[in-house]
Amino acid sequence: MKLTAKRTALLSLLASASLAATPLMAEPLDISEVEVVTDLEAVDANALDRWPEIAADLTVAITSGLDELMEEDGRYSVSVDVTEISNAGATMLGEDGEFNRIEGWAYVNGPGSDMPLEKLKIELEAEEGVALVPADVTIKAPERESFYDALVAGFAYEVSSDVSELQTEWLKPDQAEDNS
Repeated sequence: MKLTAKRTALLSLLASASLAATPLMAEPLDISEVEVVTDLEAVDANALDRWPEIAADLTVAITSGLDELMEEDGRYSVSVDVTEISNAGATMLGEDGEFNRIEGWAYVNGPGSDMPLEKLKIELEAEEGVALVPADVTIKAPERESFYDALVAGFAYEVSSDVSELQTEWLKPDQAEDNS
């Protein structure tokens, strides 16, 4: 096959266009720190009386979920503000401390800004399901601690998942969406 100057130029142009269309590798989101605070002062709540260790447990779980992005000298940090822990809408939990909803905000902070570079609304609610159970099967409700562990793990997963999807080129000072 003999290439003419026109065909060679056309092939070169197409090759250049396809290389230009290939996305460049995004700079990794290197996170140095995760901090969780529980700010329930805006509502009449007693969740911290029942679960005083929830902020520490969430910090460990979120840090673990972001393990691949964690670097000692990372340029970014994640702070999470838990603003609601409730059971069916009631912020005053019963004696057993049972709750089915955790809500809050995750902030990605980074170089070049005193304000968050990204703000993510995080909501997790457990719902009771109705299932048909054969007559010879007994269903046992989870232990209090198992339910707590599941909700903490679920909330941490949501934060980790949402933060992991971010790319550094999306993080611009003063561009965090403010929906609070």
